[in-house]
Amino acid sequence: MPDGDVVYHVIGRQFGGAYNALCESFYTHEQVAAKISKALRKMLKHYGNPPIQLVMRTVTEVSDALMNGLSIDVEQEGYLIDQLARELMGHRRATPLAVDACKWCVIEAIHGNSDAISEVVVVREYINRVIDADFFEHLPLLNHHNDISPEAIEKRLRQVRPYLDREIEHMVAQIVRLGCVDSLKKRRQKRVAKLDFSEMDIAMPEDWQGSAE
Repeated sequence: MPDGDVVYHVIGRQFGGAYNALCESFYTHEQVAAKISKALRKMLKHYGNPPIQLVMRTVTEVSDALMNGLSIDVEQEGYLIDQLARELMGHRRATPLAVDACKWCVIEAIHGNSDAISEVVVVREYINRVIDADFFEHLPLLNHHNDISPEAIEKRLRQVRPYLDREIEHMVAQIVRLGCVDSLKKRRQKRVAKLDFSEMDIAMPEDWQGSAE
């Protein structure tokens, strides 16, 4: 059986290319992050907008309750989140991840972490739960592609993570701004300014004769 087939059975076909890149040293950390984030964008689009709608509505309701001085009951709010999730009829795999993100938001609010009650924070929590469930938790413990050691993979992931977090923040900003996942786009890379030689004196010395024919 080809090695690529083994990878896809373990990781999932959507993240297979990203995993292979993680195991190949000739890809830079930024390139690996770009491949992981590309697969993540596709998964978020596949999971659709109901999880995002659940997050947005939960944040609005909890925020309104806190602003009006109302107490929040964990069990009651959890029941309302579950009920709303059923009404939205989202993807069966993504919905529990969004539900967990929303319930985390409620618990954080009860414990006084008011910063958790924001669309940015809870959307980020949902996205991180998606990538954990669909990628990180499926990484093999042993026998990695290309015979890479588990220690080398862990080190590589630590190096990739800052670039990946930057990509995730870009996704979060797009989702919060648009309210959906339909138009997720990759983060634009900064262009390297082209060198301008127009003002440089590149005249050859007067006694230069060139190479002989």
